[in-house]
Amino acid sequence: LPTSRILLELTILELDSTLKTCAQLQLKQVELYRT
Repeated sequence: LPTSRILLELTILELDSTLKTCAQLQLKQVELYRT
């Protein structure tokens, strides 16, 4: 069904942005530990 396909793509986009946010937070933590 097209509807479920759209929901799936939205979920993937949401997961992708969440992973990017987590990665950025981890990078900030690493920078804090280094200093």
